[in-house]
Order: sequence, then C-alpha cells, then structure tokens
Amino acid sequence: MYTVTASLETEGDPQILAMMPNFITHVGNLKVAIATIDTAAKAQMHYTATVSGNKQDARTRLEERMFITGSAVRAWAIANNDTNLAAEWNLTLPGLSRMKDKDLLLKARNLIEASVPLANELIPFGISKEESNALYDAANLFDNLMPSPRKNQISKADATKALESGFAHAESELGHMDVLAELLHTREPAFYTDYQNRRTPIKPASRPLALFGSIRDDNGNPLKNVSITIDGLPDTAQSTARGNFRFPTLPDGVHNLHFKRHGYQELIHTVAITNGQRAKIDIELRTL
Repeated sequence: MYTVTASLETEGDPQILAMMPNFITHVGNLKVAIATIDTAAKAQMHYTATVSGNKQDARTRLEERMFITGSAVRAWAIANNDTNLAAEWNLTLPGLSRMKDKDLLLKARNLIEASVPLANELIPFGISKEESNALYDAANLFDNLMPSPRKNQISKADATKALESGFAHAESELGHMDVLAELLHTREPAFYTDYQNRRTPIKPASRPLALFGSIRDDNGNPLKNVSITIDGLPDTAQSTARGNFRFPTLPDGVHNLHFKRHGYQELIHTVAITNGQRAKIDIELRTL
C-alpha cells in the first residue's frame, strides 16, 4: 500500500499534483519511511538467523570434538585398567545431543581438565596437540555464544524500534497527503478515486502465506504444542510435531508474537510484515 501510493510521484498527472502544495515533498518523505521499514525488516530477520545458526554450528562442532577426545580418554583408561575413568567418558553423540547447553559446556570443561594431564599419553590414541586445542577452542566458542540470545534480543529490539519509527513516519506523511488529496475530491474526482484505491490496504486473504517458521528447545529438538498468539489480533497458531507453525494471513505492520508452552520460558518475538512479503522466523524456547 505504501509503495503503490508513493508511485503517484511518477504515475500521477503532474498538473494535478501541482495543485496540492507540498504533496511531492510528502511523497518523498514517504519513500524515505518505506526504505527505513524495508532495511529494518531485513536486519531483524538477519539477527535471528545469523545468531541461532552460529550457535548450533558451534554446538555440533563441540559435540564432535568431545566424542573424539572422550573416546580416546576412555581407550587409554581401559588400557590402564582405570574403570572409573573409562565409565565417566563413555560418550555417545546421541547422548551429547540431548544434553542442555549449560550441561554440555560443563561436561566439556571437565573433559578438558581430565585430558590435559594425559596429553602425551593420548597421542598414540589419536589425540594430538592440535586435536586438544580444537576441543578447547570449540568449548570457548560455544561458551562465547551462550549469552547470544540476550545480545540477539537487543539487536532485534533496535531493529524493531526502527520498524515502528518507519511505520509511524509513513502514517504521518500519508495523513498529510490525505488532507491534500481531499482538496481535489470534487475538482478531480478521477484522481481522488485513484488515490483512495492506492491507499486501500491489500486484503489479507489475497496473501497465501504471511508468516511461518519453526520452534525448537535449547537442545535443538522440535517443540510441538507451543501456543502462539499475537498482540491485538485474534489470530492464533500451535506448533506441529515437527515444531512448525504458520499464519496464512496477517496485516502489514509490526507484530508482537507470544510463544508459550508449559515447562518453558515464554518468549516474545517481534516481526514485521511489509508490502505483503512472507516472513520466516526460527524460535528457540528455553526450559524453566
């Protein structure tokens, strides 16, 4: 709706546009607001995708390094008849993948502590100095990304403020344009009708899919039966067994989504729907 209305600058009759003082100036300001909205919407989606993706990659790498080093420590322990140490480091990838983030990191630190005194003894079992460093680096990287959800929230909050500012700016400029267009209601009825048609939002039903995404727990597992509501709208959704959800239609604007499930912290995520474009988000819920 904003873009279609702004196109009057090039599609409207110049003589008619000249009858409305400062109309072109307001159109130019509207275009600035549209650019702000588009940039902020892209930034908002970027923060979510980048941070969550990096964290999952770091976790996967840490699990692999722990499995390799843990297997070597266990093999050394068996060879040296240390049954307690062998039992402690009987790790499996499925078992590591089911651990909570904080527990996985603690296990990794304990493994590093156990393997450092055995550095020379583990070389015949395939754990070189480079492999030991790889485990240490993987643990540090994952540790650094642990606070990232909070950082991500701050970044998304900045993008949300920019979105809200962009929409407010656009509505303000349209208000001025409405007043000026009203001056030609009688004198230029064809132009006035065209203007009103451009100002009419696209009906949500014309959009096949407005918002979709997935929900996972802090171990990366799909979460089903998560309730999703939106401030100020009757639309609701619930995640499937694969953690997926969708909203077929949503009006343009900034929307606050609430994700709730028993046993997990409620999450509020802000998303923008602009120019009828689809939006995809990936959500992580943390256990209480």
